[in-house]
Amino acid sequence: MNTPAIKRAELGVAILISLVVIFLLVVRATHAGALWRDECGVVQLAQMPTFAEMLANFVHQSYPPLFPTLIRVFTTVAGTNAAGLRSLGFIIALGVIGVAWFNSRRVGDGQPLLFLSLLGLNATFLTSGPSLRAYGLGCLLFLLTLGLAARALREPSKRNLIAVLIAASASIHIHLNNVPLIGAMAASAVIVFLIRSRFKHAIVTSTLAAVAALSFAPVWLSYAAADWSRVVGYPITLTFLAQKFATALGEPSWIMVPIWALVVFIIIGFSIWRLRAHWRDHPTSDVDLIAFLVGFGAMSIFAYFAMLKILRYPTSPWYYLPLMCACAGALDLIVAALHTTWLRIGRLVLAATALLIFPLADWHSVIQRDTNIDVVAKELEKNASAADLIIVNPWYFGVSFNWYYHGFARWMTVPDISDHRVHRYDLIKAKMLEQEPMSDVQEAIRQTLQSEHKVWVVGGARPAISGVDLTLRPAPDPQFGWSSQAYISSWSIQLGDFLSTHAIDGQVFSPLANGVDATENVPVLVARGWRD
Repeated sequence: MNTPAIKRAELGVAILISLVVIFLLVVRATHAGALWRDECGVVQLAQMPTFAEMLANFVHQSYPPLFPTLIRVFTTVAGTNAAGLRSLGFIIALGVIGVAWFNSRRVGDGQPLLFLSLLGLNATFLTSGPSLRAYGLGCLLFLLTLGLAARALREPSKRNLIAVLIAASASIHIHLNNVPLIGAMAASAVIVFLIRSRFKHAIVTSTLAAVAALSFAPVWLSYAAADWSRVVGYPITLTFLAQKFATALGEPSWIMVPIWALVVFIIIGFSIWRLRAHWRDHPTSDVDLIAFLVGFGAMSIFAYFAMLKILRYPTSPWYYLPLMCACAGALDLIVAALHTTWLRIGRLVLAATALLIFPLADWHSVIQRDTNIDVVAKELEKNASAADLIIVNPWYFGVSFNWYYHGFARWMTVPDISDHRVHRYDLIKAKMLEQEPMSDVQEAIRQTLQSEHKVWVVGGARPAISGVDLTLRPAPDPQFGWSSQAYISSWSIQLGDFLSTHAIDGQVFSPLANGVDATENVPVLVARGWRD
């Protein structure tokens, strides 16, 4: 197959994949439904009465202030209906694909086949990329930074370097997870410059990285000052992170993990061989670019996992989306810089195969609804009287319930806290320190049932476990320490035990139970009557 024929085939397959990705994103936008709690938290943060209040609370949603500021501007102009917000997420996800094309046209060989195959047709991207969180926009800005940095490596003009600085600064101010990636990118560029004895460029790159880091310092200090972060900690191991990462690479993982591993092994292995053969004898801009991208890929994985290990969060697949975006984008640019026919043919075969198989594997995730909290809220607005009591269990479902419920019945969470607009782990930490954190919830239930009104429990309650103590000591508990999840489980069991002991009758129903993501697919328990 000659080169013009390969280019035509690459262009045709890349356009087809792009159209399929756009179609899947449209399906996702029309099937995701209402906003789930993370998205509701961002909107409610952006909707706080004053900008100062928003700045004081951004740490509770894990995104730097720039992202909720953009949502604040958007909702001021376009409103807060779910369809409009879903449209914004759709546009951002399209932008990620557009930037991948931009990078390939300006830096690579024209078609981002690996990016479209490995990331565009990946269920993690299709569901989390267009969600109303910072992941999609963070990926867009980081991918743009990578392309601009690759171009600046070849042409280190003042214009190109300023463009890299602006894109890099914006990417870390949108999403915290981009910090280790930007650091790895800067480190890789500096190493290449130093080895090539381009000391001026190494100093300039280090200076630009320092400027970006200094701009982010106030945000970082705000996160560091959040002493409640210990309650969301989890005993993280590299094995745990690797398992979560494998899930993020696509389903089924037993197919997707080997595909990613094989692609990375072949491209990086051949790149190292090429660098050994041409580093000294044929020093070209393409050789430097390959060295930069290979170094970035290795350091980004190390830096990203180190960050997750330090944070100690029980990660979900979407946590790894920025890393996957970085790796897929770098691999495409490496293949373009290698100018190797057999490698391009292999990439084309992979892309054509992905086009036939991956959309079917993604379909279930793409059409899945994010939450049923909005349906639950409407049911309670219709059926719960003003004298009834609504209990939301656990407390974090209260973030989305607060956004969707507009009825007259009193509601509270387990445990009861004063602010449900964002994820207030600081208030949960305070509850963990109390001797009887469930006393107010139990008293409210008692008064409601004794007055012959209903108690509606959104999220249900866990049954008591025989022989297991229902309560934990004020934090840190001797066995579970500062684990908020242990306390949440204990509070739910206490709720279930209290209702089974004192409620005369209880029924459970699940509004819109089918086709809803398990993350926020909640049942409703209705309790009636009181017995001592």
